[in-house]
This record gives sequence, C-alpha cells and structure tokens, in this order.
Amino acid sequence: MKIDLEQSPRRRITEANINFYATPFVHPERIMDEHDFIYMLEGEWKIGQNSEIFDLKKDSLLILCGGQRHFGAAPCLKDTKTMYFHLSKEEGDGLKESGLDILIDAAKNRNIKREFRDIVQAKLEGNEQKASVLFDLLLCELKEYENRNE
Repeated sequence: MKIDLEQSPRRRITEANINFYATPFVHPERIMDEHDFIYMLEGEWKIGQNSEIFDLKKDSLLILCGGQRHFGAAPCLKDTKTMYFHLSKEEGDGLKESGLDILIDAAKNRNIKREFRDIVQAKLEGNEQKASVLFDLLLCELKEYENRNE
C-alpha cells in the first residue's frame, strides 16, 4: 500500500542564474511582473526602486518588488558577481509598512546565502518544485533573521 501526497507550492521561480560582470554594467530600467531577488557575491552596485536608491555590497540581498519601476542608479564595479532569481507575484504582494526589508545585509547569516544558492541551482537543474519549496525555506530564514535583528 502507498500514499500519494501532493505538493503544490504557491510560488514559482521563473528564472535564476549567476552573473559575472567583467566590466561595469548598469542594471536595466524596467517594470517586471515578477519579484527580482538579487544576492551580491562580489562587488558593489547601486540599484533603485521607484525613488529609493540602494547601495549593494558583498552579501547584500535586494528584493525588487514586481509591478514597481527598478533601475540601475550607477554601474556595478568591475568583476561584480551576483546570483538572482525571479519569483512569481501573487495577489496581495506589494510594498507595505510591514513585512521583509527590501535590502538585507546577509553577511552574518550563512544560511541565507546557502539557501539562495540552492534555489538558483535547483532552477538551473530544471527542478521547479524543489526551487519553489526552497524559496519557502529562504523566506522562513529571512523572517527569523529580521526578528533576531530588530
């Protein structure tokens, strides 16, 4: 006898990769339907969302909200390396007073970097379900990290 338990994650990772910028590069200006999660592995970058500018450095995690204008405020440094993923935007998502900070300094929490990398790897391997489940784990870690650092 067997039991069939369905897993149906709510969120989808629609794209993911690791980028290396050998020369300075300006983040594209755009409004995406998805959320854009960027983790800085090396280098520095200034990226804006609406009227706010964020200074990214090694181990910064920036969450750009789907449906909002985001853009490069300045080119990244030479030899900047990032990993990113795009996450489906769901009803009720958006910029609010409560929730996660948009810019997170993850330097003191190795779990965040590891879980982010695992999401990217799962997506690159074509394992959509694993990438979505790993996002739930990352979200839990981010919330715990913020609660400890309030």
